[in-house]
Amino acid sequence: MALETLEIVALGPRVGGIAKPAGRPVTFVRGALPGERVACEISETRSSFRVASLVEVLDPCSDRIEPACPAFPECGGCSMQNLAYGSQLEWKRKWVQDATRRTGLGEAGLGTVIPSPSQTGYRNRVAFEILGGRPGLHRFRGDPFRVDDCPLLDQGGRDLLRTLAASDLSFCTRMCIRSSAGVDSRAVEFAGCASAPPSGLLPAGVSQAWSGTRGILEASCGWSFREELGGFGFPLPPGGFFQVNTTAAGRMAEMVTRMAAGAHKVLDLYGGVGVFALPLASAGAEVCSVEISSAASEAGRLAACGAGLGVEFVTSDCGRFLDRARREGAAWDLVISDPPRAGMDAPSRAALLDLAPGRLILVSCDPQTLGRDLLAFAGSYDVLEAVSLDLFPQTDSTETVVLLERIDRRSVT
Repeated sequence: MALETLEIVALGPRVGGIAKPAGRPVTFVRGALPGERVACEISETRSSFRVASLVEVLDPCSDRIEPACPAFPECGGCSMQNLAYGSQLEWKRKWVQDATRRTGLGEAGLGTVIPSPSQTGYRNRVAFEILGGRPGLHRFRGDPFRVDDCPLLDQGGRDLLRTLAASDLSFCTRMCIRSSAGVDSRAVEFAGCASAPPSGLLPAGVSQAWSGTRGILEASCGWSFREELGGFGFPLPPGGFFQVNTTAAGRMAEMVTRMAAGAHKVLDLYGGVGVFALPLASAGAEVCSVEISSAASEAGRLAACGAGLGVEFVTSDCGRFLDRARREGAAWDLVISDPPRAGMDAPSRAALLDLAPGRLILVSCDPQTLGRDLLAFAGSYDVLEAVSLDLFPQTDSTETVVLLERIDRRSVT
C-alpha cells in the first residue's frame, strides 16, 4: 500500500495523532504528535474515519522527546512517552474540557491539570502476561511481547520484576506485581496456575497468592500486603483494587475531603477500601461506604478499625443500594461517586437525582463518561469546582473531581 503524508493537527485519547486531510476522512495515527508532518500507511478504513500506522516522522514537533522506556511504542500502556510532560498535561486538560463543555463546565470551570509528583516509577501495580515462562506486556490492541523491565513500576517492583524475569514462570499464565514503597511491602499474584509457585521463587518478605486455571484462589501463603495513603494503613487482599499512583491519589483524597467540608452525613459510592471514607470520618463525618467487593469492604473495615474510626461498610451493588435507599427515604448531605471507567448507569443516576443530596462529588478517570454523568445532573445541580489530577503520567488517562451543589439549595442559602 502506498504511503500518505499527513499533517497532524490534534491529539486524542486512545487514537493518537489526528489528521484532517481535505476530501478524506479524519485519520488517526498512533505515535504521531500535533504539529508534525508524518508518512504513514492506512491500515483500517471506516465510513467516518481511518486508522494509519506511523512509518516516519518527516517534520517532528518541538515537544517530541526521547521515550524513557525501550519498549515504546510497542507496549500499549504508555501512549504519550514521546511527548513533553507539560504538553501531556495541556492535552489532558483540553480533553476534559471538550468532553464536559455542554454541562456548563467550560473554560472557566477547569484550570491546569495538577501534575503527578513523579512521571515514572509511580505505579504500585503492573500486571504481566506470561510467554514461554517469561513476563510480557500487551501491544496496543495486540498480542503480548516479552519484557524484563517497566519504568513505571516503583523501584521495589522493578527489582522484583527483574528477579522474576530471570526465572521460569511457565507454571502460570499471568502475574501481577505489587509494591508499596511507603510501607516497604511487596507481593506477587500468580493466575492461571497449573501448580503452586515453586518454593524459593520470591525474595524473603514478599507475599504471594495464586489461583488455578479455574480462576479460584487456591492458596495465599502468608499474605500481608499493605498500602499507606494519607496517614492511613490499608491491608489489601489478593486482587484488591487500589489507585496505582499512591502519592497522587493521596492528594486526590485530600481534595475530596476539602470539598466535603461541612458535610455531616456522607455516602461514599464505589468506596473500595475506604480511601475517601477514612479521611472523611477522621474529619468528623458519619460515613457509609458502598462497595460490591466483599474483600474490599472487609479490608476497609480493618483499616477503619486500625485507625479507631467508625465507618459503615456495606457490601452491595451501588445501583441496588441506591434503589433501596430511595424506597426507604434515606438521606445524605453529600454523596461521593467514584465509579469504574464506564461511569454510573442510568438507573443509579436517576436514583441519585431522586435522593437529591445537597452536594455531589463525582470522580472519574474518563472524560467522556464524566461528561455524560454530569449532563444527567446539569438541570438540578450547579458545578462549584472541578479539578483534574494526573494519576497516570505517560498515558492518555487522567482523573477529574467535580463538586456540584443542588440548585434549589443554593437559592435558599
